[in-house]
Amino acid sequence: MTVTPNLPAELAVEAPVASTPDILGDPIEILPDSPATIDLSSALPGWVDKIPNTKLGFMYNLNNKNFSQITTFELASWKKLNLEGAISTDNAAIGATVSYPIVALKDLGVNVPVLDWITCNVGFTGAYGLDAGSDSRWVYGPSVTLIDLKW
Repeated sequence: MTVTPNLPAELAVEAPVASTPDILGDPIEILPDSPATIDLSSALPGWVDKIPNTKLGFMYNLNNKNFSQITTFELASWKKLNLEGAISTDNAAIGATVSYPIVALKDLGVNVPVLDWITCNVGFTGAYGLDAGSDSRWVYGPSVTLIDLKW
């Protein structure tokens, strides 16, 4: 027992054993009381919900007689008929697609989250190519989109 100077013996206290001082002080809690997931709805306002779905598929170009990949996004819809902006890999064409959904695995009762992206839309795509060196700038033909990426 160590006696503190200038104090009566009855008020003597036991001094703690001195240890190597911690340079950083008390332990630091990196993310105190934070949830395991990040909620983007508070960070990004409701405009994220307004971003149109991106659809991926392919088309057959009747002009050049070849297949090309297309990416579409919905601009407008009426009942089940969709007008979509389209970008084709053939001549870097930009245009439009009119499509109609045929089947969605989600509507058939498939409950696997990744398979919710699988939908089949058939349509017709017309676009104008931006590649000036090609033999024809017009790209048009039947199209099918199979993957629907939702934000």
